Amino acid sequence: MHLQAGEWSLEFRDGDLWHVRAFGVEAVERVYFALRDENWGTPPFVLSNLKTEQATGAFALSFDAEHKAGPIHFRWRGEIEGRAEGVIRYRAAGEALSSFKRNRIGICVHHPLSCAGRDAAITHAGGRTTTAAFPRLVSPHQPVLGIQSMSYLLAGGRAVEIVFGGEIWEMEDQRNWSDANFKTYPTPLALPYPVEVAAGIRIEQTVEIRLRHEPRRGDLPLGLTLDATEPLPVLVERLHKLRLAHLRLEQPERISEAARWNLPLELALTLGGNAQDELAAIRTGGAPLARVIVYRKGEPVAPAKWVEMARARFPQVPVLPGSDQYFAELNRNRGSDFSQGVAFGLHPQVHAFDDESIMSNLASHESMVETVRSFTGGARVFLSPVTFGPRGQTDPRLLTMFGAAWTRGAIANFERLRVASATFHTVGAVLQSPALENLFV
Repeated sequence: MHLQAGEWSLEFRDGDLWHVRAFGVEAVERVYFALRDENWGTPPFVLSNLKTEQATGAFALSFDAEHKAGPIHFRWRGEIEGRAEGVIRYRAAGEALSSFKRNRIGICVHHPLSCAGRDAAITHAGGRTTTAAFPRLVSPHQPVLGIQSMSYLLAGGRAVEIVFGGEIWEMEDQRNWSDANFKTYPTPLALPYPVEVAAGIRIEQTVEIRLRHEPRRGDLPLGLTLDATEPLPVLVERLHKLRLAHLRLEQPERISEAARWNLPLELALTLGGNAQDELAAIRTGGAPLARVIVYRKGEPVAPAKWVEMARARFPQVPVLPGSDQYFAELNRNRGSDFSQGVAFGLHPQVHAFDDESIMSNLASHESMVETVRSFTGGARVFLSPVTFGPRGQTDPRLLTMFGAAWTRGAIANFERLRVASATFHTVGAVLQSPALENLFV
């Protein structure tokens, strides 16, 4: 069952939470309840009375679970809540219906292997705070002890905070047993075990997962694509309240009109069969140019000779080649002059259109940027145009909080990856959506 809690997306399977992600980045691999007997066996449970409620960006579900194996009889109730502000709470409360020996009873949290080497801020019992790290090499012993809460960065200033309640928790490196994760669990192994659990003993534990946002640094130059929106004074004033570095213009014949927005222009120039004459006919009218991105009609990436021709026409600004559609065109056609930079566009709906896939596809950005830098000699990377769906198509989700969440994730990715600039959506779309507009303030 797919669930959403604000910007968290996750799966519920048979009492467990799987793949808790924000903006396509996995923060927590799994949350589950486990009973371990005196031999470290794991008696399964039977789930019943599952009840679910879902609303936009929120959910609540509950169920009963019962373990019965040999001398073990234990029943517990699970309650899981997801709130729109980005909070997921897993509560387990149970009672022993027989006496038996156990090594562990409680909620376990798996952190993905991508955390290896990452710092974590730890709060211990009593409020003492320390900084630890998920080990890069396999740790023979528990890397973190006495955990009350922990937080670690995901990407671009976003962090996950996990608060543990009802027990003393610690972490182990499960790669020791060839598992691809780190596990935080209750009841320290330094305490004696197995322990006799008497009939009637009750256990209650909670794990709360929170998404934390740090303010956007604002050091990434951002732009919008200029559409047919008329530069009325009231709209120009609104646009100037945003922290925009440029507007992308795809029709050079509109330069004089575009100049009325009083922002530098990123000129996306597609050269045809008479490239020399086409370049000579362009009149900037004094409009400031941030850069020129050169495309060549009928070719996936403009070869170096067309880039050089455009540089002769615009000697005062960076002129660079790029792919106008997908990264694949650039990746498969690596022969051009990237000395002044490289550009490519992207959107998350090429092969799948559901909400989960759109958010998950944010995780591809890092690989694309690293790859293009590998074959362009570390050239400056310009992401342009970045759209929510195929250009020319309208997706109403862009103007909602979901579209804003995807955009915020992309901005955060590009800031973290230190790209040279990113050009998003259109002027009209951003001015229609307060959620989008606020991202650029």
